[in-house]
Amino acid sequence: MILLAGFVTAGPFARTVLAHGNELWHEYSYLGGMDAIALGCLTALAAARFPLSRRALRGLAFAG
Repeated sequence: MILLAGFVTAGPFARTVLAHGNELWHEYSYLGGMDAIALGCLTALAAARFPLSRRALRGLAFAG
């Protein structure tokens, strides 16, 4: 989980600071896209560990 959290925090820096003004790296860097994958994995882990009630799921679906 620490590794995934590290990818989530490194993603914005990879898209801005580490891109050095290069438009191609700004959009298509591997590290820049890794944060979305890591965030999805963390969400799946949290959903498995803390299941929500049917009412809460309906509320989230309505809000989304």
